[in-house]
Amino acid sequence: MNAPYIRLGITLGLGALAMFLILSATIGGAGDTGPSLAAAYLALMMIAPIGVLMLLIMPHLYPSLRANLILYAALLCLFLGAYAAVHGQMLALAGGGAIG
Repeated sequence: MNAPYIRLGITLGLGALAMFLILSATIGGAGDTGPSLAAAYLALMMIAPIGVLMLLIMPHLYPSLRANLILYAALLCLFLGAYAAVHGQMLALAGGGAIG
């Protein structure tokens, strides 16, 4: 694999970790004892568009069209999956799933 793509993965991974830690520290409730799963989903939702922007803004660093198209599709799937997961979790927390 090409080194710029490895660096992209490392950068996105570290960015997602930083976002997760910040979100866990800031959006936790009064009685929360640990990191939230919603914070992880939100971090993934935020990192996916950043990855797309990095590929679009710096095309000279990421020259492989095939790899870029695969990454666009993977980042879109990541965003949509995290979006569905965070909304599903919010509905469960709000009691939307409790019937009867």
